[in-house]
Amino acid sequence: MTSGTTVVVGAAHGIGAAIARRVARETWTSKLIIAGISDEPMHA
Repeated sequence: MTSGTTVVVGAAHGIGAAIARRVARETWTSKLIIAGISDEPMHA
């Protein structure tokens, strides 16, 4: 798989946050863009 940009919407809580953490560890993720309603949890 080639490197690329991944976008995770709903990454502030729950399953979206878990997916964002998982995708961030993958070697094929060169850029990760996360979006959510509350930005405080995403800073962690």
